[in-house]
Amino acid sequence: MPKPGKFALSFWFCKASVMLPVVVSEDAIDPFNISGGTVIAQGMYFASTPYQLVSVFSSTKKLLAHALGCRLLRKGLKVVISESENHYRVWADRQALVQLKCNPQSQDAICQELSRSGF
Repeated sequence: MPKPGKFALSFWFCKASVMLPVVVSEDAIDPFNISGGTVIAQGMYFASTPYQLVSVFSSTKKLLAHALGCRLLRKGLKVVISESENHYRVWADRQALVQLKCNPQSQDAICQELSRSGF
């Protein structure tokens, strides 16, 4: 049985969502550091929109990267997944992340993931 392509994989995870995460080659982005107080995060621009790194997954965790991307989409965030031979990086619209209200004790999986990423 052939492996599903990127579009099929994203569609399967995001079937309840109207949009799919944008998937780009790692070579297509130019990451930079964002400093906000004592927290330093990685950022990048895609289609003139600033994005912040949310999570990094090893190349064997592609399904988890796409699942997180779809969960962020359902929260109303724009999402880009960059891929390389070694890893997948999930990026979310920085301005929307700032507006996302997460209680530090939240049991919401997205808020917990954002907390682990230092946001």
